[in-house]
Amino acid sequence: MATTVALTPFRKAESLMTMAGIGLALVGALVLGVVLATEREHLEIDNLNWAWGVPLLTALFLLPALVGASLMPSKAWTGGVLVMGNAAILLIAAALTTPVALPLGIPYLPGLVLMWRGASRALARRSSQNIELGPLPLLMWAAGGLTPILAFLLIASRLYENDCSFIVGGPEVCSPPSLGNETLVWALIGLSVAGLFAVGLALLALRQGIALLPLAAALLGLWAVWSPLGRIGFIALALVAISFMLFFMPVPAIKKKPSEGDARA
Repeated sequence: MATTVALTPFRKAESLMTMAGIGLALVGALVLGVVLATEREHLEIDNLNWAWGVPLLTALFLLPALVGASLMPSKAWTGGVLVMGNAAILLIAAALTTPVALPLGIPYLPGLVLMWRGASRALARRSSQNIELGPLPLLMWAAGGLTPILAFLLIASRLYENDCSFIVGGPEVCSPPSLGNETLVWALIGLSVAGLFAVGLALLALRQGIALLPLAAALLGLWAVWSPLGRIGFIALALVAISFMLFFMPVPAIKKKPSEGDARA
């Protein structure tokens, strides 16, 4: 009985959506932390605290959302308010620390969107829906989570490409071509593109037309590899748009049966 109660949030559409959002926010925080930790200025002082500090602070910051997700099955309004408030504060914090030329908030975007959608559904419905068991929603959300992270990494890979200076009588001196360690950034880009291809093929195996979206995102990522920063900016916008389309696809949920509340009690 205790196991059933503990697993209840994973059978509810709104709670599962919120928990997936929290997970994606932590993945984005890990990517952001690792990239910042390998930035030249931080490596010079041997400071790798960003790699674990950013995910840890994010996890602590999202504790109210985790509590809210667990409350949604029984107290949809209370849980939804907790999650939505936490997401709003995270959005403000990300916006305040995100200059135009250095989009540090992009990796948090997938988590914010899913958390907000899950909370808004719970508030609008005043209850939770059972979600049909299957890999479809998780595959959609995984693809939606990878695309903004890929957009961030692509921008990071070209961020300093034109930052060069000339020394009289000497060679041209250029800054590192990417935010963070160049090899690491390109490896993460490769993993993101491969992940999008894998998710797209998995959706094709399930005979889902939505598979075209992650496959298109993967192709855009490959195109961006050979693109200058100006073009990457437009590709990043397209990737974010694909992410929103994936996140707002209908989830396979079923209506609550009248006898379900009695059985749960």
